[in-house]
Amino acid sequence: MRGEVTLHTDAVVTAPFALAVIAEATGSRVVGARTADAHVPLYSGPTSARVEIAGFGDSVPITVDVRDERGIDEARAAAQALGLELAAYAGWEVVAAF
Repeated sequence: MRGEVTLHTDAVVTAPFALAVIAEATGSRVVGARTADAHVPLYSGPTSARVEIAGFGDSVPITVDVRDERGIDEARAAAQALGLELAAYAGWEVVAAF
């Protein structure tokens, strides 16, 4: 049963840039760059981060969806860790929506 949670950020950046920052902050890589399924695998497990943009041309902060194939508890734990890493690495303000 897959779990998914959302992180809200204060970063007003493009999705490709946000994915690159997530990859650098976590020591991972972007998979499927320039596709609708672009994501960053997280923590050597069945966990990944995907970036959502509100709409074409909108200048609003991005959100990050953290998915884990094992369940919601694992997704929450991964999201909390990712939020801390993004705050430390990129200086983003990150708020969990769970």
